[in-house]
Amino acid sequence: MINEIPSGYFYSSSIKTIKKWQFRPILDDQGHAQWQYNIRYTLNYSFKNKVKAFKKNVFNKYLNRAMTGDPVAQANYGFLKENITEFEFKDSLSPTEWYFKAAKQGVPIAQFELGKNLINGRGCQQDKSKGIQWLTRAAANGAEDASELLAQIAIKNPSKEAQQKAISFLNESKKIGAANSIQFAWLFATSPYSELRDPDRAIKLVKALGWKKYNDGITINEILAAAYAAKGKFKKAISYQEDALDEAEDDGYYSQDIEGHLANYKQGKTWF
Repeated sequence: MINEIPSGYFYSSSIKTIKKWQFRPILDDQGHAQWQYNIRYTLNYSFKNKVKAFKKNVFNKYLNRAMTGDPVAQANYGFLKENITEFEFKDSLSPTEWYFKAAKQGVPIAQFELGKNLINGRGCQQDKSKGIQWLTRAAANGAEDASELLAQIAIKNPSKEAQQKAISFLNESKKIGAANSIQFAWLFATSPYSELRDPDRAIKLVKALGWKKYNDGITINEILAAAYAAKGKFKKAISYQEDALDEAEDDGYYSQDIEGHLANYKQGKTWF
């Protein structure tokens, strides 16, 4: 999700910049790559000598509107206050309090930001239950990022009920990000619950991503291997798993688990 305040200035240049970013995965003690959730980046643009005046005019405009009860301005001002730390804001309310004011009036983005802050305890006391309630409201009001986050939360729970809930959020969402696509592909390829397992959908999700959107050949090949094993096509599963192993060894990544799954496929075994 990208929030641009004010709109019409920064979106295109931000997208061009972000596309050039590259990251190394965070590894645990065994060398496993760790999923990272809800990472937030703020891009600050400089307008040379006019930057202070520009910020002051924009921030004061949103504050004045927010003070009159404009819910959209309240949501935008809360977002500015949460992400622009070097500016001296005139009011005493926290960003979460501004989100709450806007969320009560039905602004989906405010409901999403409020729910996310409550779940993470960001600028407020942590309350996951209330956070999920606000995310659910945001999703019902069309905030697709809320549906994605709800799915992300549910998919972490290995229970059948949680996986069913995650899939329902996926089905309701009109778009899905690369990280969530990968997680759901894993679920559809390896779920221990036969009625939830859908290897064809796992393959479709992975192939729809393409290498530009998710440049991690190890993960993609492992998912494809698991999906084809679930379909009983072990020859293809072995081929993809061998590709994953080759890439892991070439890049110096932890490969013991990859080798273990490859051995299972050679014996006609699946993940479940």
